[in-house]
Amino acid sequence: MPDATSPLPASGTAAQAAPAGPPGPAPTPLRKLMRVVRYAGPHKALLVASILLLSFQAAASNARILLLYPILDRVFPTATSTDGDSALKAAHQAAKEKAKTLLAPLDATIDGLNATTRPWVSDAWMPAPKEGADPAAVEAERARLRDRYATVFSVGLLFVVFVLVMSVSAFLEDYVNEMVRQRILMDVRRDLCAKLLRQPMAFYDTSHRGDVVQRVLDDVHGFAAGLKLVFGSLVEGLFNLLFGIGVLAVLSPQLTAICVPGLLLFIPLRTFTRRVNRQAKKRQSGSARRVEVLLQIVSGIRTVKAFRSEDRKVAEFHEADREVYRRSLRVQRTKSFSDAATEFLNNVLIMALAVGGSFLVLRGALGVDEKALLLFLSQVGNLYKPAKKLVKDLNGMNDAMASVDRVFDVMDLPPPPPEPPDAEPFRHVERAVRFEDVSFAYRPGLPVLHGVSFEVPRGATVALVGPSGAGKSTVCDLLLRFYEPTAGRITVDGRPLTSFRRDTFLDRTAVVTQDPFLFHTSVGENIRQGRPGATDAEVEDAARAAFIHEHVAALPQGYATEVGERGARLSGGQRQRITIARALIRDPALLVLDEATSSLDAESERAVQQALDRLRQGRTTLVVAHRLSTVRRADRIVVLEDGRVVDQGTHDELLARGGLYARLCAMQNLGATPPREEAPPAEDAGGDAEDEP
Repeated sequence: MPDATSPLPASGTAAQAAPAGPPGPAPTPLRKLMRVVRYAGPHKALLVASILLLSFQAAASNARILLLYPILDRVFPTATSTDGDSALKAAHQAAKEKAKTLLAPLDATIDGLNATTRPWVSDAWMPAPKEGADPAAVEAERARLRDRYATVFSVGLLFVVFVLVMSVSAFLEDYVNEMVRQRILMDVRRDLCAKLLRQPMAFYDTSHRGDVVQRVLDDVHGFAAGLKLVFGSLVEGLFNLLFGIGVLAVLSPQLTAICVPGLLLFIPLRTFTRRVNRQAKKRQSGSARRVEVLLQIVSGIRTVKAFRSEDRKVAEFHEADREVYRRSLRVQRTKSFSDAATEFLNNVLIMALAVGGSFLVLRGALGVDEKALLLFLSQVGNLYKPAKKLVKDLNGMNDAMASVDRVFDVMDLPPPPPEPPDAEPFRHVERAVRFEDVSFAYRPGLPVLHGVSFEVPRGATVALVGPSGAGKSTVCDLLLRFYEPTAGRITVDGRPLTSFRRDTFLDRTAVVTQDPFLFHTSVGENIRQGRPGATDAEVEDAARAAFIHEHVAALPQGYATEVGERGARLSGGQRQRITIARALIRDPALLVLDEATSSLDAESERAVQQALDRLRQGRTTLVVAHRLSTVRRADRIVVLEDGRVVDQGTHDELLARGGLYARLCAMQNLGATPPREEAPPAEDAGGDAEDEP
């Protein structure tokens, strides 16, 4: 979870990260929904096709209830007793005529189909005539019975058509909807990745990795659920309700007018959907904490095992998991209560319509007959499932919206400051790189550099030394433009560093750090990270120059050998020389070496130092080192203490002055500069490399 300094705000508050000013109103659910819908813009053709298929499916699903009317009216005709009440009998007759008029298109369709299905009726199904019966009356009765059988066949054919339309529409809609959803998710992940990778280093200094991973992975799954609801279930539910109400209106406008206001009973359920959204946000925050705990355990597995902390870490993870469990149950409790309330209200509404409608039909007060009432009640029951599902989907939407909010929190992070419109490409250093009175603070009021000034001439090696916390690595980060100075400036050939395009500057810069990071891929691909598109021959040349080729060639698959997570299958010296090869293949104009040998044993340090000596040749180099033996041959040494430059000069000059540098050398038993030694041939260095553990 982000702390007070995190650039990731709490869910739904990204807009408040904008410049100071009165906070705007919180985005409404509709506005959030529209942001999701906008992602469908590039895929609108597929989306329209999906919506049309949903409409066909909903229309067929609701219209099939009308197929019961021919069965009731033509196959099993009945009459309602009116006990001699002529007025009531007239009302019932009027109701029957009205129903026939409303459903006349369906009757005409059945008549047309009966002409086809009537020959299917077997004479064997006809009753034998009674002795002495009137032949004309017998034939009339057989014609009526034959029409009933034909109507059954016709209704069956229509039902098959409806089912085929529904099934084909359901298949195509589900496939097209999933296609749209996956394309949108690819767009969302691409935008999330681009937004995160373009954030400044300060973002990663203050963000919790667990929260970042949670938003990119788990919250995107929530975004996916929201998309499925927006472009699938919710649209389907709305179509089903609209077509269903249309069928109700055809059967009885009066009953529909009574029934639809009953839907107002469902409005209070909106309270539960809002509560689901709030609780889901808390659950997602807890889930981010769980991911953070797991990432820390996996990243520090060596420390965990060394200090036998397995049980404590299991308990810590279990507690974070229990918190997610508790919050998930709160979400589910609210959703389940909402579903139960929906079912209760729906059943009450159906029973009220059944009892009240039956009474009014018997009194002839609604203008519908008993068959139309039966169909009406059947359709109301038919609408129960989509109505319940719609409420459930709305709860699911609010659950998903918690993830959508967190995804958009990342999308709404402020972009990095734009480069000056007149920024030019960087090519090389012609004279020098200069730090001019540079100050820097990671947090306001807590500076770590104070007026730092020094120069790195073209082709020279300048070393930064000093006690831990003096600001050496911060100087390197400023030169690499991970951060911008809070005061002063950095220049190249007299021009501010910001006057060069950042991408071209980094293209001509290489860095080798204390912790050599390798990607979980092959040796060759790790070297090729320095210059994508480099040929195999160029990769091998870089490896030879870094004195690592002989070792790589001895691996089971050579340059195609996987190095493992963070290069775990290689020794520290081997990993470091691969990063040097990665820097060499880049052919940089400016080189930054940040304590590149401080974590190595003496044997590995010697092999790596040989590779670094070759890497520095002819390049403008800034070196940071704790081991002063690695920098005493530098062209110039800059001594830092508490973020200030306290001395500069060569190794011998600084020793002669007897300041901080001399004290540091004394602690490391270093004296005068030894005579320079030529780097051994690559073959010899390669042999040393083979002796590494």
